[in-house]
Amino acid sequence: MKKIFDKFKKNFNNLFNMNKITINGQAFNVDGNNVTVKSINCRSKITVNGVVIADNLEGDVIIKWEGDLANLDCVNAEISGNVNGKVDATNITCNNITGDVNSTSIECNDIKGDINSTSVECSNITGNVKALSVDYK
Repeated sequence: MKKIFDKFKKNFNNLFNMNKITINGQAFNVDGNNVTVKSINCRSKITVNGVVIADNLEGDVIIKWEGDLANLDCVNAEISGNVNGKVDATNITCNNITGDVNSTSIECNDIKGDINSTSVECSNITGNVKALSVDYK
């Protein structure tokens, strides 16, 4: 009986600890917070922790993520929260990043990691910076 209760408790807790991702208006509850958006032959594929959430998406893909991200790998991103890990993106706008950033353009508040970018606009940087342009807010 205890094993059944423990399994139910674990599944119940996982249900409420899931994150929510909305892709072009369709919502998904997902377990994990490592998001990858890749475009192959003009079609986008979105994975969370290696699990395919959506693929063969054409045109502009609008993604809304509720919660903080662990890692982000994409082309363009506007995030109203934080990225608590590394970012690999062409253009990124977010609150704070607590990992390394490899990007063409970055706009955020604080970065607590190393930066490799063309353009950086932020308030505080605590890591090493390799950039052509750095503007402090």
